[in-house]
Amino acid sequence: MIYGKPEVSERTTSQAKRFRKKIESGKLRQETDNALDAIIRLASYKLHKDGYESLSQKLINEWESQWKGYLTRRDITDHAPLSEWLHEKTDMLEFILGKDIMHALRLDDLITINFCIPVIFSCIDDVSLEEYGFHFIGDGKNGYRGLGPVLSYWGSFFTCVGLTWGTGFMFCAPIAMGVELIVKLGVAPKLNEPLWKHFCHKGDTSCLLGSSSF
Repeated sequence: MIYGKPEVSERTTSQAKRFRKKIESGKLRQETDNALDAIIRLASYKLHKDGYESLSQKLINEWESQWKGYLTRRDITDHAPLSEWLHEKTDMLEFILGKDIMHALRLDDLITINFCIPVIFSCIDDVSLEEYGFHFIGDGKNGYRGLGPVLSYWGSFFTCVGLTWGTGFMFCAPIAMGVELIVKLGVAPKLNEPLWKHFCHKGDTSCLLGSSSF
């Protein structure tokens, strides 16, 4: 389960700054792939722990053989098969684990990533800056998680936990939640317009903002 409250400290602020620099340097696709990798591995771990060994192994095998690194290997506009696969696996996990466990472990972030990919990278429906921000930053009123904060959470969480899942949840979740909070409130809003210009108005390279402070 996910424990504790967000940690806002020098180390979480530092991690949030590193996340911003990665996005500014054009690594949004890579960070999305990394977040998906972390979620899928946690889902596989949970399935194995609950006695679904064959499903756990099947999930990992499909991920590693077909989908890992998909966003950096393929044209982002060719994402439909990935969306179908994620949708299928999300439904499978929800059916087996239940909505409460999915939410507690943040596995339902698969829905956020799957839903946001077409908007953030392909600018479907020629979305406005405000609508783009709803998908990248999130919605403060309704607690909707945007892609930026979600990616920062999983990047930080997986780096902290590594391959030793178990007790890692106890101390890694607050750190990841702290990074996510800083990104949601300070980093993502400043990246939103440059990213919108870059992906919705092809050729605009203003998403490379440099290393200004936030």
